[in-house]
Amino acid sequence: MVSALDAGIGQVLQELDRRGLSNNTLVILASDNGAWIGSKKPQLEVASNQPFREGRTTVYESGIRTPCIIRWPGRITENTVCREPLINIDLFALALYAAGAEPLSEIPLDGLNPLLALRGESPSPHQSLYFRHGETSSIRKGDWKLVRPAPETPIGLYDLSHDFAESDDHVATHPTVAAQLWDDFVNWLNEMHQAL
Repeated sequence: MVSALDAGIGQVLQELDRRGLSNNTLVILASDNGAWIGSKKPQLEVASNQPFREGRTTVYESGIRTPCIIRWPGRITENTVCREPLINIDLFALALYAAGAEPLSEIPLDGLNPLLALRGESPSPHQSLYFRHGETSSIRKGDWKLVRPAPETPIGLYDLSHDFAESDDHVATHPTVAAQLWDDFVNWLNEMHQAL
């Protein structure tokens, strides 16, 4: 499957070259979630999310930390690595910018243009990132990440500056941070008109 993906991307890039459009075209290759890990569909377990915890359909890093490759000659330097927290909904804002289009004023735009962060010229445009899949919830602010795997389970607080595997829970040692992040998440849900 990876070889088919690689070949298909190669064909697209070659066609852009053939038509002389490469230097004026934004190309984005992004994944929406991590690999499937779970006993419900063992036939889908064809990958690993190591060193991250769990997998697809979770809000742990393995479910939401995904690869993204962007090529935009003259605007993003080749081989640049962006380590700032961004989110897939930012790609729409980037595409609007690349097309020279303005978002419609009557429709709120969820994403923020990540171009300066992608260039290494600024930090992430986000103060916080929010995730929700079914009943699982998470918020990331800086290096802190709060996770609620399910409504009936306790929240976990992780420091992503050194714990990408989300294995060391800091709720007991940093209860104020956990409480503030939870309040921020609940406020976001209210803004989105979603129930807890």
